[in-house]
Amino acid sequence: MRKILLVGPPESGKVSMAFRMARELGLLTEFERGELSAIHMVGGYELGLADRPFRAPHHTVSSLALAGGRAMEQLRLSEVSLAHNGTLLLDGLTDFRRGALEALANVMAKGVVQVGPRSRIPSRPKLLVATACTTADQCAVEECAKILGIEEVVHCQPVTVMEMIGGKTGT
Repeated sequence: MRKILLVGPPESGKVSMAFRMARELGLLTEFERGELSAIHMVGGYELGLADRPFRAPHHTVSSLALAGGRAMEQLRLSEVSLAHNGTLLLDGLTDFRRGALEALANVMAKGVVQVGPRSRIPSRPKLLVATACTTADQCAVEECAKILGIEEVVHCQPVTVMEMIGGKTGT
């Protein structure tokens, strides 16, 4: 499973690049489709049978909604479970609560969400994290990336991103 941090100035195309990278995963295999169908049926969600999931929760998401991890009266799937075999995008890394990032890192390391004493839901998405990084918040970005175990960093510049997604740069 890959974990990639996209860093660049505001409006440099980090989220556009994340969408493009997610599309590069290709179609689901028959096994992946079956696994996802089972996960989504448990939560009462519908799934486009050829589409890999792409989830991009808001930075105010709770630890439980992002990473799951406890038994509940009515099972509600977490974002990481809904993104299984697809992409989970965290846009605005330093805006997410530390506890939510730690819970997500724990789930990503195990590859499953424990929802009861004997119930586990597979949770292995590709993790893409986008953030605008200034000198002032460089330490915060590095700390958040360390929590999530991110080792691969892509520095986004508007021209590079436009070339990657096939757009014109105007030059």
